[in-house]
Amino acid sequence: MKRIFIPLFFTAFLGLLSGCTKSGNVVYEDEIASKVYFVQAVTDPLQTVSAESLDESGAVTFCIYNAGNNSGSITVGVVADQDALDIYNVENGTSYRLLPEKYWSLEKDSFVMDTSENYQAYMRLIVDFEAVRADALDVAGYLLPLSIEAPSLKDVNYDYMTLFIRLSL
Repeated sequence: MKRIFIPLFFTAFLGLLSGCTKSGNVVYEDEIASKVYFVQAVTDPLQTVSAESLDESGAVTFCIYNAGNNSGSITVGVVADQDALDIYNVENGTSYRLLPEKYWSLEKDSFVMDTSENYQAYMRLIVDFEAVRADALDVAGYLLPLSIEAPSLKDVNYDYMTLFIRLSL
């Protein structure tokens, strides 16, 4: 019995092993749904921005990524998200307020993305530190939650859809 079982097991193992080898061509039976997210949120959704971190035009850049294999395009927007801030405050036992719009702007708040050539976009946040200083704003009490919005919620990776921007003087 052992003599028959061992060759049969070995043949089945080789069959499984050959089915797991890499092929140069990958064929997807179903498309993998695209998921849009902030790259920086994967590492840490709480990002600190200081005057020193701004480029020569007064902006800091964050990357939005579209992962998946769908070939269609998607238009996403970025908005200040009071609901995300409320949830953040409850989960972290904090009482941050939304940073007023007079201190920041987005160079562009809408992006067309796909999964071929336009799979990433660069959102540029402009911060007016001169106005912050002139108004003597206590930045420690404020956060700017920026969230990705898409026409279909299935296109957004919920875990990484929001960046919480903290200003540092």
